[in-house]
Amino acid sequence: MNKLFVCMAVICSLAAVASADSSRDVLAHSSGDWGWFAHITKSTLNAPIETPVSNEQTELFVRHSGPGEQWKPLPTLSGRAVALASRMSQLAVLMSDGRWDTVWSDGSATGESLPAEGRIKTLSDDGTDLWAVGSVNGGIAAARQGLLSEMASTMPTTAPMLLPAPVSNSAMPPRLVLFREEQGHWATVAEFPADQLTASDDNLSLAVVAGVPMLSFRSPDGGVRILSFTAEHGWKSAASFKPATTQPIQNFRIISDGFTSMLWLTTGNSPGSLYPAGAADQGGGVPISLQWPGPLQLDGIPTATFAGGYVCVFGPHGDKVVEQRYKANGTPFATAAELSAPEQTEGLVPHWLEVVLLAFLGFTVGANVFRQWTTGEGQPDAETLAPAPLLPRFAAGMIDAVPIIAAVIFLIIQANRMDKNALQNPEILFTPTNLIIAASALVLYLLHTTVVEIFAGRSAGKWLLGLKVVTVEGTAPTQGQFLMRNVLRMVDPLVMIFLSPLRQRSADTIASTMVVLINAKPLGTQTEELEKSGTGKSDSR
Repeated sequence: MNKLFVCMAVICSLAAVASADSSRDVLAHSSGDWGWFAHITKSTLNAPIETPVSNEQTELFVRHSGPGEQWKPLPTLSGRAVALASRMSQLAVLMSDGRWDTVWSDGSATGESLPAEGRIKTLSDDGTDLWAVGSVNGGIAAARQGLLSEMASTMPTTAPMLLPAPVSNSAMPPRLVLFREEQGHWATVAEFPADQLTASDDNLSLAVVAGVPMLSFRSPDGGVRILSFTAEHGWKSAASFKPATTQPIQNFRIISDGFTSMLWLTTGNSPGSLYPAGAADQGGGVPISLQWPGPLQLDGIPTATFAGGYVCVFGPHGDKVVEQRYKANGTPFATAAELSAPEQTEGLVPHWLEVVLLAFLGFTVGANVFRQWTTGEGQPDAETLAPAPLLPRFAAGMIDAVPIIAAVIFLIIQANRMDKNALQNPEILFTPTNLIIAASALVLYLLHTTVVEIFAGRSAGKWLLGLKVVTVEGTAPTQGQFLMRNVLRMVDPLVMIFLSPLRQRSADTIASTMVVLINAKPLGTQTEELEKSGTGKSDSR
C-alpha cells in the first residue's frame, strides 16, 4: 500500500511539473539591438488522424530597438519552443523535440546537431556565438570523439586522419556538457559536475555574462542554484536563491545586460521578483518584488529578459501577449501593452525607396537622352575622340572599388564564421556594426574617387590603367564636373556605357565628361591611317 502511495505521488508530481512546463506559452530573448518573443498557440494544421502531427505551433516576432520600431512576424514553426538564443540579428529556437532552427525574416533552417547524438537541453548566446547545454551518453569524452569523427568526414581524403577506435556510447551514462558553436560545429567546453547536476535535470537556464557561462537550475530545497565556469577555476557555485513563499517556482531565468546579471523568478502568474547578485544565500541584498500595473492582467506564466535598459516581462493575456517594462530598481515604466505585428505595413518603406530610386534613375537616363538630342552638330562622337576600351575601364573600376570589395568579403567571412548558412539569410549582415563598416567603405570609395580626380585628374585605378577623365571637348574638367560625375556614381545605370558612342555613364553625360585612353589616337584618325595604308598598298601594286 505504501509503495502504491509513493508511486502515485511520484506520478502526480511529474504530471504537475509537466503541466507547469507546458503552460509556459511565452518566451522572450534580447541581444544587442534586437528583441524577440515567441508565443505557443494551437496549430491550425488539419492532418489525418493517423499522422502524428503536433497540435502546437510557435509564432515568432522580432523588433529592432529604437523609437517607433514595431514587432514584425517571423516564420511560424511547428511544435513548441522551449528556449531562444541569437547570433546577432538571427534567432535560434530550441524545440521541445530537441531540434533547433535558425530563423530569419523569410525562412528558417535546421541547426547542427550535437556530436555523439547528444540532445540539446537549453540554448544561450554571448551576443555573437551560440552556447548550449546538452545531454551526451559518455559525457565530454564521447562528445569530443564524435566531433573529431564529424570533422574528419568533411576533410579531404588525401591525408587520412588517425582517430581513436570508435566506441559505442549507447550504454554509457548520460552527462551534461557545455558546448560552444564554432565554424558550424559544436565544440566542447566543459562537463558539468555530476554530483551537483545530472542529465535528468530539466528547467535549465543558461546565460553568458561578460564571457562567463552561468547555468541556473532547481535545487533540492525548492530554490534555484547558479553555477559559473571559467577556464582557470572550472565550475563553482555562484549563488543560491529561494523565495520566501512556499509556492513552487514556475519559471526562472538569468537576465543580463551583457556585463552584470540577476536572477528573475516567478511562482505563478505574477511578474515575479528580481534577485541581484548580492541577494544570494551568502547574505546581503534584498529581492525586488515586481508589481503589475494596469488592467491587462496576466493569465499564464510569464517570462523575462533585459532589453533597451529595462527589465521586460512578457506574459499571456487571453490569446495575446503583453509586455511590462521595469527600471532596474523594480519601478514599472508605463503600463502593460499588448504586442502585435503591424497589419499590412510590410514593404511600405522599401516600396517608397524603390520608387525614389527608379525616379532618380529615370531622371538620369532622361538627362542623357535629352543632352544627346539637344546638342545637335556640336556633339562630339567616337570619330573625333578616343573613348577608353571597356576592359581597362572595368579593371580600373575594380581597383577603385577595393574598399567596398574588401568590406563585402570581410562581412561574408564574419557571417559564415557565425553560421554556415549565413548567405541564405542576408539579414544577418544588417547589424549596427556591419552597417557602420559598409557605410565607411562606401564613403571611403566616394571620397577617394572624387578627391583624387579633382586634384590629380584621375583616380588610382585610372592611373594604373593609363586612363583619364576629359570633357567632351577634350579639355580638363572643372572641379564641378568631377564632383557631378562622382556624386551620381552609386545610382548610375552602367548599361549606358554600352549604348553611348563615347562609352559615357549617365553621370558623364550630365557632367559633359568622358574617359579616354592616354596617348591613344582618335578613332577617326585611326580609320584614316588604315585607309591610307590600304591605298598605298593598292598603288604599289
